[in-house]
Amino acid sequence: MSSIEVDINQEKGEIKICNDGRGIPVRKWAQDESIYIPTLIFGKLLTSDNFND
Repeated sequence: MSSIEVDINQEKGEIKICNDGRGIPVRKWAQDESIYIPTLIFGKLLTSDNFND
């Protein structure tokens, strides 16, 4: 990676980070073919369904 850009928009409540580094592969995860890698990273990783236990 040789550049990084951070944009903070307080009015919209958004933070955008861009860089020219290696991207995240958009393919299905080898251990579970029903989930894509970006979904695993941004949506499932470090979550649990045991909150009511």
